[in-house]
Amino acid sequence: MTNPWEWDEEYLLGLVDAKTTESIELEFKESASLQNTDRKKEEISKDVSAFANSAGGVLIYGMKEDRQTHVATGLDMGSDPSAITKEWLEQVINSNIHRRIDGIRIHQVELIKTSPGKVAYIVYVPQSTRAAHQAANNKYYKRYNFQSVPMEEYEVRDLYGRGETPDLRIQFILLNNKLTLTQDTTEYEPFELHIAITNDALEPANYAIINVYIDDGLSIVNARGLTVGEGLAFTFANTLHPVTMLSTNWGIPGRLPIFKEANFTITNSNDNILLKMPKKEQTTEQVYILGYEIKSPRMTAKLAFTILTKTEDTISLSGQYLNGEELGANYHEMGF
Repeated sequence: MTNPWEWDEEYLLGLVDAKTTESIELEFKESASLQNTDRKKEEISKDVSAFANSAGGVLIYGMKEDRQTHVATGLDMGSDPSAITKEWLEQVINSNIHRRIDGIRIHQVELIKTSPGKVAYIVYVPQSTRAAHQAANNKYYKRYNFQSVPMEEYEVRDLYGRGETPDLRIQFILLNNKLTLTQDTTEYEPFELHIAITNDALEPANYAIINVYIDDGLSIVNARGLTVGEGLAFTFANTLHPVTMLSTNWGIPGRLPIFKEANFTITNSNDNILLKMPKKEQTTEQVYILGYEIKSPRMTAKLAFTILTKTEDTISLSGQYLNGEELGANYHEMGF
């Protein structure tokens, strides 16, 4: 995937063509959001600090969206680069957010085709290990359900310890997006799911308890290295959603500490999980939940879900990971 600081006008137009939706790590803002007024500067500080206090992400200044669906609908007229400069935006961010956020990258995109002479701005904000970061109005913000919202006092306290405790997360990776039918049948061959664990904090994790939740609509063919537990169910939008739990314990000296920016597989044997889709049916699209829960000493337990989508004979994973409340709020809209 291209880095945000390398995006150009064609890439932004591609986001529109793909009907890209805002997420916890992506926000669309119109160019009018960049104005030299105290109110607009405060909004900029709120949005940027919320990303740093959460999982990091990207702000696109110059993108229009459908306010109901949060889908990108097109580039706007852009900003005048002689009035709204990259240096001005950098100064607004650095002078209105405390502590200062390390690693922010601001990229100016020339709108050659859609608005000659004007520009859009991409602001890449990494997840901060020096949080919490305070906006210009002396409040702390986080990303939640497509917007920046004030944090509770206990959340701010937790953030101050972010760099001193592990911050583990799981990433599900498909090794092949194409499903294959067994010859002369409507049965699909199993597909591989790679499950990686990453630490976003400087403090290594020596021990962890890891649970993976597989939608009951998927059959588990192989889970070597993991313990297959009894079925259970989560409740989303007042609906029970059954899953199968796979679990493992991580600990030294049998395994290396999980340190920052190193990817490990959660299975002892480095095998990938083998899953199987139901028989091929007439319906063109089906959706399934994959989730995980991680507990590690001094780290706040983390529970997150993502969506696996089957369209005809192709499967794909959403790049968005939601907590239970966020998934519940969008459960039926996602096709469940």
